[in-house]
Amino acid sequence: MPLLRFGANAYDNSPNGLPTVRLENWFVEEAPERPDAGIKLIPTPGIELVTSGLAGAVDALFQNDGHQSGNIIASAGGTAYSITSAGVKTNLGSIGTDSYGARFDASDLQLVSVSGGILARMDATDSTFTTFTIPPTGPIIDLCHINDKIVYVEGGTGRFWWSDVLAAQTVSATGFATAQSEPDGLLACRAKRGDLWLFGSQTIEIWFDTGISPSATGSTFAPRPGAVIEKGIIGRRAVTSADFGTFIVGDDGVAYRIDGLTPARFSNNSIEREINSLSDDNQQRIRLEQHTWNGHVFIHLSLPGKGVWMYDISTGLWAKRTSYGKSLYSPVAYVRAFGGVYTGDRLTGNIYKFSDTVYTENGLNVIRVATTGFPVDDGRPAIRSMALDFAAYGQTVGMTEPVAELKWSDNFRTFSNAITRKLGNIGQTKRVVFGPQGRANMPGREYQITISDNIGIALLGVKINVRRPGGLG
Repeated sequence: MPLLRFGANAYDNSPNGLPTVRLENWFVEEAPERPDAGIKLIPTPGIELVTSGLAGAVDALFQNDGHQSGNIIASAGGTAYSITSAGVKTNLGSIGTDSYGARFDASDLQLVSVSGGILARMDATDSTFTTFTIPPTGPIIDLCHINDKIVYVEGGTGRFWWSDVLAAQTVSATGFATAQSEPDGLLACRAKRGDLWLFGSQTIEIWFDTGISPSATGSTFAPRPGAVIEKGIIGRRAVTSADFGTFIVGDDGVAYRIDGLTPARFSNNSIEREINSLSDDNQQRIRLEQHTWNGHVFIHLSLPGKGVWMYDISTGLWAKRTSYGKSLYSPVAYVRAFGGVYTGDRLTGNIYKFSDTVYTENGLNVIRVATTGFPVDDGRPAIRSMALDFAAYGQTVGMTEPVAELKWSDNFRTFSNAITRKLGNIGQTKRVVFGPQGRANMPGREYQITISDNIGIALLGVKINVRRPGGLG
């Protein structure tokens, strides 16, 4: 029987004139134990409520072992909070609001934030944030920590400023420099391997710490010779770091991984079409974030008004995250703390923890969808049956046996009526067979499998039994 691979190469150009493959709330994992399939679909984790009642939608999370006893720092509705592993939240004061989301970083002695152009700091002995100002006349839109100094990016210019050592609030009127390679405005900064990376709208420059004290004569930072990347970022939050690399959405609407000084494209035509279909304002609000789950490192690409896609570094494949009844995946901002992965809610003041035993989204259904194409080169083959192997886990006591729903389309616009099959109970691996499905036409058929039950379902393999003209396929 021919093999079908649901969800394989999702959101990439599909060969044979078939529709782009979809994969929602599953991710692909290699399956050497299944040489017939080679891959399996693993359910994305559920999320459990940790705490609620923050002042507004969550827009940023941060964690540093040296501050607030290693607790999570959250920004929501212009207020900062400290959150313990038990979900106890403490109001840390006002820090400003920003539709792009707050940015936090920390030195050994200070926790610093910028949100909506407002700077705030909290020293080691403080219980709340205190706002402060520095010399730039333009708004501060980003900050980062390097060598016990805080670097500030001034919006609308190519300038960046730096603080005195361990004194984020102390910035000299001459303590600034201008990115030099292009007259593009700076959008973000990051410290990487002891260097200062400055992300502009058209270029990325790498500077180094000269060792000159901020209070002495001379520049504290200088450009590293030849260290210019001829690629900018599309927006101030379109950059993240993972797997020893830097990930950006470039000013050309393409997503890149940068190792050394070389950008390598990791998006594909389908993802790039989604990026470039956004308005200019929404392109500037694209967010790149990352988290690790069970050995997979995911880059989350959040496109305002479009959706959230995740790129799995280990497989090089894309999938989509969705929330039931919502236009965007609710979780936003990710941080690893207390041995787990935590996230906020982009619509409410909730903080969640990822779970591999609960497969709901704070009690709401998670709808898992995968499609595949069955190419037809000639004739009208008869589809006699389809066999799918599933593994069910995470099922709660008393829940009814989960169900898989299969439907197909020959015109790529409308689908057949759904056929359903039961999938077995927790701990079971079960093969379910869907009977005759009529004849397929050129160029082929699109199949869709949907799981709506609140349990973990892995799809281990699919085979299709076909009678082709002249004999069995």
